[in-house]
Amino acid sequence: MTVEIPPEERAAIGNRLFFETRLDFPSERFAEPVDEEEHWVRYTQALVESSLPLKEDSRLAVFLRYQNPIHDGDSIEVGELYRAAQTGPVHGALLSEGQAYEFAYLHRTPGLVGTDVAFDRFRIEHVSLTGNLELERPDHESSGHYQPHNFQLTARAPTGRGEELILRPDRSAVGTDDGRELATFDVPIPLKVKRSFWYRAKTAWIWGFLLVTAFILVSMWEASQQVPQGQETSWLVLLLDAAPAGGLGALLWLLQQRVAR
Repeated sequence: MTVEIPPEERAAIGNRLFFETRLDFPSERFAEPVDEEEHWVRYTQALVESSLPLKEDSRLAVFLRYQNPIHDGDSIEVGELYRAAQTGPVHGALLSEGQAYEFAYLHRTPGLVGTDVAFDRFRIEHVSLTGNLELERPDHESSGHYQPHNFQLTARAPTGRGEELILRPDRSAVGTDDGRELATFDVPIPLKVKRSFWYRAKTAWIWGFLLVTAFILVSMWEASQQVPQGQETSWLVLLLDAAPAGGLGALLWLLQQRVAR
């Protein structure tokens, strides 16, 4: 969002980069989601063209912007993931365990846009430190002044507090044809994977139930074969005899689930 500072405050502010103002920010002045990319482009270009005393690596840099993950054609809304003691609330996309998402981002080099100056090809790595996220591809090559990228992301396991997907250029600076360097920086993206009971039921619990049931039925059948001919035995007795086998099946299933993690 861009706002105009009241004339009576401009003299006191001068060329300061950070300042306080009494200006109210009406909510309707914020950009709509469909217009955010256009505003981001204008913002990055304004940094390059601004007369503010900015560092050169802020003007001549690779800018990255990511979009909210998309699932079944719908964008995942951003919400509060957790509250940090030092930094306060952390916001990001809340993913569901077992679901696949399309993740898109783009890079822009506003300091070179509109020129014929090229830069060395470099790669932007997609880094998940926990392993809870399965990434379709580990990186993307970057070569143009303005270039979109996308890949598939699958949420494999729930996270406790939250985690980060990091967009990490494979070098700290990228050389240009005219001898300058483009600065690059990591972009951490906060995410959280919530537990899905339906996903766990169809991928784990139902198979555990079938395994335990199979152990119990086989054990009951074997116990029934050992009963002398003509002697009646209740199903409850057979079930109690099969209980250790059911416990063994449950133990094997729990071990398999632990190994799978």
